[in-house]
Amino acid sequence: MTIELSTPMIEEKKFNNPTVDWEKVFLNEREKLFAFVFKKIKRTCESEDVVQQVYTLVMKNGHNFCGNSKPETWMFGIANNLTKKFYRDDRRMETNCDDSYIADMCDATNDCSRKVEAEIMLKRTKAAIDNLPEKMKYVLSKFAYDGYSYDEIAEDLGVPVGTVRSRLSRARAMLQEQLDS
Repeated sequence: MTIELSTPMIEEKKFNNPTVDWEKVFLNEREKLFAFVFKKIKRTCESEDVVQQVYTLVMKNGHNFCGNSKPETWMFGIANNLTKKFYRDDRRMETNCDDSYIADMCDATNDCSRKVEAEIMLKRTKAAIDNLPEKMKYVLSKFAYDGYSYDEIAEDLGVPVGTVRSRLSRARAMLQEQLDS
């Protein structure tokens, strides 16, 4: 795995914090950073893309580094956030689970009873979700379907993280109760 840093990009850096040699940080941490991202994504090309995005963001926003942590820690934090974003974006591109998807899967097994059970469960689940209060439905959708974290949902709604957790917990309990009855 080799990631080339463009020399003009490095030469254009103008950071307010002259104590950080970002070029040296990049060169020293490049392999560790790739391993960190690859461990989470498990795909070489996508991991290289994320690492390159990390470099781009650090080059662009290095002036925002305030020195409260090691430069490497700051860079790995950016990598972690971009990895989460990658998964969130990747999940959005996946096929929605609808009636035809379940029907196709069940047809492959030629098990009619399982197909009927799956269709009934899908309809019951959709109905149970539709019966949730709007606030709970929104939190459940953002968390389960869109892949947002508790913190991201809390920021989006302007509420504490604990409120998001309790809404999600109550939504799950209500769904379980409706599906068990």
